[in-house]
Amino acid sequence: MKKYFMTFLLALSAIFSLSQIAFADENVEFQNLMLKGLNYYKQGSTDTTMYEKAIEQFTMARKYSDNPTPVYNIARAYQHLGRCEEALNYFKEYENITRQIKQYGVNDISPYVSQLTAQCGVVKTEIHISCSPAETLVSVDDAEPVQCYELTSIPVGQRRLLFQLKGFATATRIISMKADEPRYFEVTMDKRSSKIKETDKNTMLSKPDLSEIDTALLMPSPPILSRGLFWGGIASAAVGTILTVTGGAVAATAYDEKTQTSARGGTYSYYEKNDTKHNAGIALLAIGGAAVITGVTLITIDILREHQYENERMEKLSPYIVFSGDTTAAGIHWTF
Repeated sequence: MKKYFMTFLLALSAIFSLSQIAFADENVEFQNLMLKGLNYYKQGSTDTTMYEKAIEQFTMARKYSDNPTPVYNIARAYQHLGRCEEALNYFKEYENITRQIKQYGVNDISPYVSQLTAQCGVVKTEIHISCSPAETLVSVDDAEPVQCYELTSIPVGQRRLLFQLKGFATATRIISMKADEPRYFEVTMDKRSSKIKETDKNTMLSKPDLSEIDTALLMPSPPILSRGLFWGGIASAAVGTILTVTGGAVAATAYDEKTQTSARGGTYSYYEKNDTKHNAGIALLAIGGAAVITGVTLITIDILREHQYENERMEKLSPYIVFSGDTTAAGIHWTF
């Protein structure tokens, strides 16, 4: 048993030694490529073609280490070459890599990003989005959302699109935009799983124009305080109830008590209808009843109209069903 145990330890030690040697070799290769890249980078001040060679060396160095320095150096080389899109993309990658690093040595790239933006401006390219329902909002890189049809251009580079509409699941997709290469997308919002499908210009042109939006769909149901029929019905029913009760009371008491002397010399009481009072009570009763019926009718009409309005809103907002394309993001979202 001791013999096998010693053999196992020797094998484990050999494996560990080989891995250390391999790691050391990778580290040496990384350092050599970085030194070559830096040498070319320095020569770039007199010969800009050297920046291209430096980028090649830094790119190969990335294969041997997770160190973010080559990414930073590539971004700087592209900046010297005046290639804004590539430089900004690598600066963004460097920022993403180093965001969680809490140690000395992480370079501040904000001045370079500002210089590139001022130097080259923001390069945009066309984008065309057809959303169903048309009221869907889209935001780019968490910017202020706009209507889908209002987004006609987008900065080049990697962008994150987020589609939202109250009552529907959100949809998100990361796209890579290139200059002078328009992109076309169809977005179908669904209450459970919204879809994003990339299409082409001809397919997009064959679709109906969704830029005309029924603004009523964006508005909530009118508040109860602004519903004239409803409150008119309440007032009519209330007044009618008062008149009905009053008229009934007047009609019920429209009898005057009289006394009469009998032939035997005694007296007795009887009630005699007061026609004026009785007729007034009956009139109030009729008017009140009519007012109650009118009030109930107005309230019923208002409720039915609001119900129909809500049904129309839901029918117009109902999603269509299409097949999704190469969606690159997934998630679960609930709205209430």
